[in-house]
Amino acid sequence: LISLILLVAWMNEVVAVFDFFLGIAIYYLSFRAIIIYFSKIILTKKNLQWLLNRFHLFLLIHCLIFIAMLAYIDFDFFYTPGDWDQYHADATMFSNYLKGLGPFKPMIKDAIAYSSLIGLIYYLFSDSIFLAVFINVFFVVVSSILLYLLMEELFDYYVAKLSLYISAFYPILFINEISLWKECFIYFLFTLGSLVTYRTLRYGRKNDIITTIIVYIGLYNVRFFLILPFLLYIL
Repeated sequence: LISLILLVAWMNEVVAVFDFFLGIAIYYLSFRAIIIYFSKIILTKKNLQWLLNRFHLFLLIHCLIFIAMLAYIDFDFFYTPGDWDQYHADATMFSNYLKGLGPFKPMIKDAIAYSSLIGLIYYLFSDSIFLAVFINVFFVVVSSILLYLLMEELFDYYVAKLSLYISAFYPILFINEISLWKECFIYFLFTLGSLVTYRTLRYGRKNDIITTIIVYIGLYNVRFFLILPFLLYIL
């Protein structure tokens, strides 16, 4: 993954079209690694392969819907009113900060984690708004799989499978996917937070504790009050 990131930095200086292909490759490898990491302790190799097949299938369906909605809004990511302009400005500021072109003083203080993520995408992929928005597809698809893993531990396979399909095709998420909004990022963090919080209290593994702290920091910097349910659960 590190080699791929370095390759992105080099190729962007030569051919900008590699932004798209390498960006999608990094998304795919990163989120696939997340799925495997959180699946390995409860799923067999066969069940993991089934889940990865759902990952590929859901990605295909969401990508097709993404393209259809992109055509519907006339390829204008900022078609829908919202906070996208401020997220975009903060992300651009963060990208320039990484390039050493100025300080990072975000306008939206409660979205620093999201602005920083989008800014990092801008920095790696030549300010590609397409890739910044397209990561929402991966957030939604992977969140449905994380929810499946949580339901598998709490209930059984049938409840988990039902949760997987309902969450993967929840209608409002398709609208959020096509916008430069933080909702899909929050959905991902909250679902992951639910999974790692449960596992931390049940198993007490060091890796889960570290992951939980990182997720809580991310939630605090996008919508701080969403940490309260976790704190109540811990108490």
